[in-house]
Amino acid sequence: MKSVVVDLNAQYIKFTKALFPNALDLIVKNHPQFEKVYDAYKDVFNELKEKNMERLIDVLENYRRSGQNMDTAISTLKKNMTTVLNSVEYDFPNGPVEGINRRIKSLKRSCFGFRNLDNFRKHIALIRS
Repeated sequence: MKSVVVDLNAQYIKFTKALFPNALDLIVKNHPQFEKVYDAYKDVFNELKEKNMERLIDVLENYRRSGQNMDTAISTLKKNMTTVLNSVEYDFPNGPVEGINRRIKSLKRSCFGFRNLDNFRKHIALIRS
């Protein structure tokens, strides 16, 4: 039996699955903390993708802390549960908002600041029109 080993970068996984469709997905079994974190990541990702709010709530509420960075991520999702659930329910893109943010940041950089906040707000209003 031959094997392919890659890290969990999403692009690597897609590439590997395309080239080796019969490959078996495994997580190294001697890293239980990593396995737990990866399972939590997969559960959250899948429930978001499937738009299954009840299961997502269950995954977040039943997560057991592991001392890893995933603890912070899960805690943030739980703290912002209403926003997370709204993002599952509604398909609003964030592209337009990010575009406006980029223009505002560019304005700040190019002007080296404003004398007062009112002038800055007026310039932002001009950007949006």
